[in-house]
Amino acid sequence: MLAPVPREPLWLLDSAARHDPAFARLLAKRRAYSALCNELMSVANGWAIYASWVDVEKGPEGTERIAPGLTSANEKNLVSLASRARQYAMKAPQLPELDAAISGLVQLVEPVPAIMNEASDYYDRKDYMDDDFKAGKAYHAQLARVVPPVLAARDDVMRQIAVLSEKLDAQEIDMIEASNGKKYLWHSRRVLWLAGKMTPFFDWKPEASRSEELKSAVAEFAAAVRAFDDYRASPGAEHASGSSLTLLPRVREWRSGRGDDRAIWSVVNEYNSMVRQLEPGPDGMVSSRSDD
Repeated sequence: MLAPVPREPLWLLDSAARHDPAFARLLAKRRAYSALCNELMSVANGWAIYASWVDVEKGPEGTERIAPGLTSANEKNLVSLASRARQYAMKAPQLPELDAAISGLVQLVEPVPAIMNEASDYYDRKDYMDDDFKAGKAYHAQLARVVPPVLAARDDVMRQIAVLSEKLDAQEIDMIEASNGKKYLWHSRRVLWLAGKMTPFFDWKPEASRSEELKSAVAEFAAAVRAFDDYRASPGAEHASGSSLTLLPRVREWRSGRGDDRAIWSVVNEYNSMVRQLEPGPDGMVSSRSDD
């Protein structure tokens, strides 16, 4: 399932730079890597749409009843973020395995958006109705050559980011507590951290062999959500507006296994919405700095 990696807002990088410059450099590196992985979600979504109607081993056969094509990718953003990630891979602190994985991913990214966008335009125009999928078959050969490798490389980077995040997120929470106490920022970043620990489990159906691990991750997240709700309801709480986060009930419904295939999409949508809501920090946080 496709869920974004929460990125450190700029105010947090500023705070880290004042308290621990080495830690701030690690956060900035992870931020650059996460931004590229998040932008590549558009490639993964496009490929998933394409694979929903095409046999990816064979390509279009010309007998398909419908041909919805695929979605386009933002070439400018992808190229810019790939270039930025490449620069960070050469910066200290060195993370040899992750830096090498990013360098490999960046090399694979370059041809992908142009091919995807050309193929998307071809299907949007329904050119296949005049050429009997001749160009569609040619596009398939190109797509099958470049897209699966870049998605596999992204998955490898995402796994390594998750391992790195176990250490960095806990350190980030401690830094916020030391500088600001257990207030809104502490609770909101902790909720994001523990929600992120559930994302490796997101799939069409919960994996039975990992049910106890999932149960533990959900219990941790639930405790953080309740603590966040309690804080916002307390007298004098900062930024107290807003209802309880709805990701928790969606995860519990999906985990029960009683829903249909739409249950996981509800989970992913709520997760993405929560990241957009909490990632920047509350209104008024300073975020105007050069993100270097």
